[in-house]
Amino acid sequence: MTPILPQLYLLVPWDLPSQMRLSAAHQVRLSKALCCLLRSLEESPADAIATLEQALATLNSYPVKPAEIVTTQTPLKSWEVADFDQYFNVTHVQAQEPSTCLVASVLLTCRTFFLLLQQDYDFDPTQIERQKRGFVSQAHLLARVFNLDLENA
Repeated sequence: MTPILPQLYLLVPWDLPSQMRLSAAHQVRLSKALCCLLRSLEESPADAIATLEQALATLNSYPVKPAEIVTTQTPLKSWEVADFDQYFNVTHVQAQEPSTCLVASVLLTCRTFFLLLQQDYDFDPTQIERQKRGFVSQAHLLARVFNLDLENA
């Protein structure tokens, strides 16, 4: 049985922050979510999915609107971006809270990873560990961008 996966939102590349100041409450919320992500990587797939769903619930909803991509600010044409979005079931968006959108996207991607691990596929254990290390790197990158303290969350 193939699970129904939620829509993944991607910020348009020119809206990706290299650093961002957040309120203390927002920092706490995102720190907790990223700590859940890190904890999930040490758990069984079933427990990891539950942990990630809990983290997503703490983020609540985050208002987004589809990005109107007239020009891509890259060599890509707008129709190529639209094809990518349709093929990979993603939507490029603009968000009122880009930080929350970014963290939620990583949580959803990690959740999908664990949903796949629950299937009867024969994944290479080395590649699974590499993917987990990639999620750890993503969590720490977001923590740096948003000035989050993952050690004391």
